[in-house]
Amino acid sequence: MTNVITEVALDELITENYKELIIEDAGMSERYLILSKVLAALRAITVANGYMTDVAYVSDVLELKHPEELDKNKFPACFASDGDETKESASIGSSDDNMLSVFIIEITSMVYDHYGETAEARSNLIRDVEKVIVTDTELRALLLERPSPIRVETDRGYFGKYSVFLQEFELQYLYNHAVGG
Repeated sequence: MTNVITEVALDELITENYKELIIEDAGMSERYLILSKVLAALRAITVANGYMTDVAYVSDVLELKHPEELDKNKFPACFASDGDETKESASIGSSDDNMLSVFIIEITSMVYDHYGETAEARSNLIRDVEKVIVTDTELRALLLERPSPIRVETDRGYFGKYSVFLQEFELQYLYNHAVGG
């Protein structure tokens, strides 16, 4: 059975079955809804929620040239962006207008340590980001499959007191291309 979502209330989708899901007329793009859920999931990374890290700052805008441009009280920080996407026709349900979309979410994270000992903080946050993206139920409700971690790229301590690293995740969803993706 395929669900068609037609209402959005305060960024929350109403659905009964998250395995096959087509978002048709939700008032905003599927990519934006999914990115919003990723940002919300990143904001939930706290020790109180069972993680190793308390993320202090989350955004979808990364305009820094160097990590020292970010206020120290905003570390650790995570910046999420929607990356490249591939699409193919998916005749699922009652419509030939259904499309399967596979796209990449890129999360750039930054940690800071006054003494430059960022390896442990970096490792903990890498683990926490992967855990929250793969297990967040609200994000998974929008996808066909569990998000798949596909890449981690670290700076290997290049920035001294700062560490910056990138994690990429593959996400799959269905949508009706007659209304756009």
